[in-house]
Amino acid sequence: MSARALLHPVQELRHMLATSLNLSPADIYYHAIEFAFLSLVIYLALTRAYEPWNRAAPAQLTDAQVAEKLAAWKPAPLAAPLSQQEKDALPLDLTTYHDAFGNFRVNGKDNVTDMATCNFLGLLKDPTVEEKCLATMKEYGCGACGPRGFYGTTDIHLECEEKIAAFSGTETAILYSFGSATGNSTIPAFCKRGDLVVCDDSLNYSLQLGVKLSRAEAIRFKHNDMADLERILKEVTDGDVADPGRRKIQRRIIIVEGIYQNVGDLCPLDEVVALKEKYLFRVMLDESFSLGVLGKTGRGALEHFGIKRELVDIATADLGNAIASVGGFCVGSEDVVKHQRLSGAGYCFSASQPPFLAMAASVALDIVSERGETFVSRLRDNVDTFRKQLNIHSLKQAGWYVDGHQLSPLLHIRAYDDTLPLATFTTLQKKCLDNDVLIARPVYAQSEVNPPKPCVRVTVSVVHSERELQKAATVIRQVLLSSRS
Repeated sequence: MSARALLHPVQELRHMLATSLNLSPADIYYHAIEFAFLSLVIYLALTRAYEPWNRAAPAQLTDAQVAEKLAAWKPAPLAAPLSQQEKDALPLDLTTYHDAFGNFRVNGKDNVTDMATCNFLGLLKDPTVEEKCLATMKEYGCGACGPRGFYGTTDIHLECEEKIAAFSGTETAILYSFGSATGNSTIPAFCKRGDLVVCDDSLNYSLQLGVKLSRAEAIRFKHNDMADLERILKEVTDGDVADPGRRKIQRRIIIVEGIYQNVGDLCPLDEVVALKEKYLFRVMLDESFSLGVLGKTGRGALEHFGIKRELVDIATADLGNAIASVGGFCVGSEDVVKHQRLSGAGYCFSASQPPFLAMAASVALDIVSERGETFVSRLRDNVDTFRKQLNIHSLKQAGWYVDGHQLSPLLHIRAYDDTLPLATFTTLQKKCLDNDVLIARPVYAQSEVNPPKPCVRVTVSVVHSERELQKAATVIRQVLLSSRS
């Protein structure tokens, strides 16, 4: 039977319905579909919920069988186990505790001298900061319950931003909930694919990640080499002759640190700003390790070099090193800050900084504003005392050298011998701890560009007494000298 013969009864029925009910062919199809859907609804309403046929009841296990299965179960490892060499390369696993009486305990060992914590101004255990934090926690709770733009902003945050702006001498400021998220949120907010970033090749990993996330073209100049920086800036601007329209659409920014986290060197900021003005670039300055350290009153690298605030377009800092809190901030013009409130990923999509931490930053800034000159003077004296007691000349003769500017509280001790395994530096850390001195053993990410050489790091603070500095320097020197004998 042909298809035409099969469709003939359907066509006859449609013609009959159209003639008798005075309906068009389209109306007939429409009502047929309605009828089909109505039939389906009635069917589903009258049908019982589906139950699999002949489903056997699950077998009930005895307690002994359950225990046996649990004992036999071995979950697959989330990652391959570390080799002994990889384990030896890790820093010590530390549990630290500061009690109310000034005792610093590490792995159960009391009265350890802390030369590892970046607590430059000694405000982490300041009683005024702790008291204000406790009162804020009782009133506002532990967290802000959302990002800043969505129920996460309190009057504490706004007050803290005002104090940061006043302390920095800028129009306004923006708070981030985590220090390392500040740089890698700020950079992508202002740079995108097609823009140009010129940065020091010793930038810390947080800033490197920000450059990567921005997808901008990155050109790195040799660490603190202003001749190399000018060469790059000149090559870029000379290229505008062949493509005059490029400058109009391309953002260009130089990124540096006040004190470099990985090496402890000071950035020659006055020279960077001069080149920025000459070649019409913007400058972003990270003050995470220079805030509270440089300048007569601790206001950072700009104060140290006597540079006007408006000559640095963007400045960021981690609150965790000198300001006794957790979080970060960015300061600049009103436009710079407003742009980040909609484009800074760490601001828009991260939970807000807990109010008590914003209060800690506010109180710490008040203290630094009042006593900054005293803090800076004491810190410089302590750094000078420690460097003299360490006897850097004797370390050089034994194959060690110290990275870090004479004003920097960060001292990185490295070996001239590049073949030393990482386990050597962990051993140095352990031997110092055996002698009641805690030093840091930094670990660098495998994806880090131009990763620093392995080292142990020593941090000097205003809370260290002369006796503690002498003891720490003696222990560290003896451990280093004995390791090469």
